[in-house]
Amino acid sequence: MRTLLAAICVIVAATVPSTAMTMSERDKDAIRNLAQILAGEQFCGLEFDQDILTKRLTSDPDGIPEGFLVALEEAMTVARFTQEHITGSHKAVHCATVKALAEKSGILKAPIE
Repeated sequence: MRTLLAAICVIVAATVPSTAMTMSERDKDAIRNLAQILAGEQFCGLEFDQDILTKRLTSDPDGIPEGFLVALEEAMTVARFTQEHITGSHKAVHCATVKALAEKSGILKAPIE
């Protein structure tokens, strides 16, 4: 069974070993990528399926490394700040990537009208 981070890595197209219990560099990278995707929901005008996200995040609570929530909140703050400064072609590429990863992982509902 995949851990929470494995579910996150599905979103960012990577895998994490099921024994991950502490914050490795790979864990931190997965959390930063997840934060960019989650922050991109509003920034890019997307809507994610909250039920699927919740199921993935609660499927293996023992697999959540120490410090996950704090690291995610910090990464979300950085992601939102970064997105405030993205414009033009950079925004187009960023949002296309967020959308593609969300579609690939099955969390994308539909564009917000």
